[in-house]
Formats: sequence, C-alpha cells, structure tokens
Amino acid sequence: MLLKKNDRLLFFGDSVTDADRQKPDGEGIAVFNPWGSGYVGKIAGFLGGLYPELEIRVVNKGISGNQTRHLLERFETDVKNAKPNVIVMMIGANDAWRCFDEPENKINHVSIEEYRQNMINLADLCLGVTDRVVIMSPYMIESNMQDEMVKMICAERDICREICEERNIIFVDTMAGIQELLEVHHPYFYSWDRIHPSSSVQFKILSMFFKAIGIDMNK
Repeated sequence: MLLKKNDRLLFFGDSVTDADRQKPDGEGIAVFNPWGSGYVGKIAGFLGGLYPELEIRVVNKGISGNQTRHLLERFETDVKNAKPNVIVMMIGANDAWRCFDEPENKINHVSIEEYRQNMINLADLCLGVTDRVVIMSPYMIESNMQDEMVKMICAERDICREICEERNIIFVDTMAGIQELLEVHHPYFYSWDRIHPSSSVQFKILSMFFKAIGIDMNK
C-alpha cells in the first residue's frame, strides 16, 4: 500500500477535484465535509471509515477553472508549503475545454505542446517534494471518440502516461475507466456537461485510485 500512518495526502487539480471544497485549505472537521462533494470527499470518507487507524490527513487543493498554467503558478504555496507525503494530481480538462468553448479567446488556449511541457514541469516539481506521486489522467465523459475535444483529452492522457512511465510515477487512466461505464449508459447519465461527474463516476475514480495505490476495498 502506498499510504502510511499519519500521511498527508494532497489532491491537486481543477473543479473536478475542487467540488465546492472548503476554502482556503480544503481540510478540517470531517463532519462538515471540508473536502467537497466530489471524489476527494469520498476518498477521505472511505479512508476514515475503513482505515481509521492510519489517520490519513486528506487535503483538497483543487480550484475550479484551473489549467496546468495555474497549477504551476500556485505550486509552491498550495503544494510545497503544505508538505504532503503523497501528491495526487488530475489536470487537463480546462486546458482542452477553453480551446472549444472560448474559440476566440486564444490567450486561454493551451496547446498540446504547452500541456506536455507544463506536465513535465509539474511532475518534476511534485517529485521534488515527495517520491510518492500519483497522476490521474484528465477525462471526458463522451463515447464518441471522434469528437475533437475527446481527441485532445486523449492526447493529454497519453502525455500523462508517458511522463509517469519515464519518472516511475503511478498513473491512473481515468479516461479508460469512464469508457467502461459508457458501455452501459449514455454520457448524460453520468454528467450534464461531459466533464463534471455524477456520484457513479466519482466512485469509479475512487476505485481506480485505490487499486493503483494498493488499497483493499474489501476490508
């Protein structure tokens, strides 16, 4: 298992991670769900319920609307200064999305080339803090693999995988996991905008994350 007793487990990303978490720190009294209504809150609840003896300190540092650029800008204050033992990062949806929902506002567009370099920089920064790093791929809840935004998200996913293989970082292919769900139901069953996930998708992310880090969900 990747986690150790008294670890500080920090999640870093965009709105999928944020999920209306408590600001500014994304942690606090558990009964008030400071980690938000998304997958981070469910992971914190699961760890607290099945592995209370580990006393894992979960910290949510997701911010809605963030791209890789923003994560680089706030890495020192929100990640390095928090002194995490484990860093989990999922980012890329907005890097792609802004290219399609703001076609005229090119200042907010992140090319695949820029995304690759930003992710390399982020991965190296994470490894400068801890050797226990997990990168979860960005995803889109869409079964049409010919959709242009899906193609871009998949390209980002492949970049994440390559970076993880090169640096011995744990990789979670959330895009592949979500495609399994789409074999059963239409995308709109799982998301109103093909990005922000229903509870079903959040639990899928949770299960994939736990499998990747060696957590026994059948305890």
